[in-house]
Amino acid sequence: MPTVKELQEERAPIGVAIRQMADKINNEKRDFTAEERKAWDQANADFNRLSGSIEVARRAEEVDTELKRRDQSPPGSEDTDAKRKGKPTREDRAEATEELRALALQGWCRRQHNLSITPEQKRACKLVGLNPAQRSFDFNLRRRPNEEERAEKRDMSATIGSAGGVTVPKSFVNGLEKALKSYNGVRQVADVMRTDDGREMPWPSVNDTTNMGQRIGENTQVVKQDAKFGFVQFGAYKYTSNLILFPTELLEDSAFNLAAEIGPMLGERIARVQELEDTVGTGNAQPLGVVTASVLGKQAASGSAIAADEIIDLIHSVDTAYRNDPSFALMFHDLILSVIRKLKDSQNRYLFEEGQNGAPDRIKGCRYVINQNMDSTIASGKKTMLAGAFRKYKIRDVKKVRFRRLDERYGDYDQVGFVAFTRHDARLLDAGTNPVKHLVHP
Repeated sequence: MPTVKELQEERAPIGVAIRQMADKINNEKRDFTAEERKAWDQANADFNRLSGSIEVARRAEEVDTELKRRDQSPPGSEDTDAKRKGKPTREDRAEATEELRALALQGWCRRQHNLSITPEQKRACKLVGLNPAQRSFDFNLRRRPNEEERAEKRDMSATIGSAGGVTVPKSFVNGLEKALKSYNGVRQVADVMRTDDGREMPWPSVNDTTNMGQRIGENTQVVKQDAKFGFVQFGAYKYTSNLILFPTELLEDSAFNLAAEIGPMLGERIARVQELEDTVGTGNAQPLGVVTASVLGKQAASGSAIAADEIIDLIHSVDTAYRNDPSFALMFHDLILSVIRKLKDSQNRYLFEEGQNGAPDRIKGCRYVINQNMDSTIASGKKTMLAGAFRKYKIRDVKKVRFRRLDERYGDYDQVGFVAFTRHDARLLDAGTNPVKHLVHP
């Protein structure tokens, strides 16, 4: 697999070509011809493809570094002694447990379709404590989606066996979570929290930014100055993956890795609806979307264009306390990014800055997030861009996901149907200081 540096070097000439095309159009003050538009779209598609490969390579390098760090066990440790004696290490035992969970889950799915299960699957079900005849089971997501491996293992081991959670392979949960994140631009930068139940959860907030202390004289009584408190109420709205149908042939194939396949399917389906509502949800019987919750930061001068200075003004409309936050970013649709790539500031420098030496791409020094549920065209009333500290946007996932089958419904097709349910809400914590703002067109 090419390294991040190699991919960036491959992408660099494409970026130069994009800038040259943009320069030509800007200098001649005209739009693309049909042939130029085709070349522009192709160049941007190639740039985007390589940008995606760069992110994959960067993540792979991070994982590789972490794995190498963990493999360097100190002399005399349990794993070192086990390797020397030819015995299984802790990592080997973890992989064995993962395999047992995958076999147990596969056995459960086969049993739900009245198929026989293999002796290996029966043994796996017994070892992980799963009754293959039970009609449904719950499994837990990790407490925090970005926890280290050690924390993930603690969380899974604490799951009640009778609820079925211990039967779920890690690849299943990881696949579901990865799909949730990759399909949801908001989830990539928001603060995701997971609660054990779905009871209403008030989150207090306070705005004390208008209050200031004072210098007083000797023997002077202090003045009362109250803070302004409020709260945001989080609920737990129910979501489903809808039915996932599997032909019997797949379940009969003992080599079929059901855990690796069905986790991403569940995640993608649930993520698509959550992504939409986390972006533009009304807040009435559904999450309050981050676009809906944002406030005006900058009104564009044109209903059909974005100016470079307007992006800079939007960035600086957000208070410096939020701009200095590690989660501060810009957010927009991918088609808006193609517009931004042509823009220059007052010093004739492009706003779009290609990442070098493994660094991510930036817009005027700010990182950006693509959200395909935001407005993709520039028109009157459209909110084409957000800027803010997105950790102030809180996503609540109720920890348990219910996975169940439906009886006999698709027997005439020789298929078995599985469905998942989960609960979720999302709100912006804004005590009045407006952590997320938008650019809108007149």
